[in-house]
Amino acid sequence: MRPKVQFSHEWAARLLISLPLELAFWALWHCRHARPPDSALA
Repeated sequence: MRPKVQFSHEWAARLLISLPLELAFWALWHCRHARPPDSALA
């Protein structure tokens, strides 16, 4: 079995990598889809 310390370290590393990428993705998505007027979304 792996020690819990190694597991938590890998989980923290994945979180530090995935979280900024997810925030950047949603920021780009919001910027792209927020430009057209509301009538285009309806």
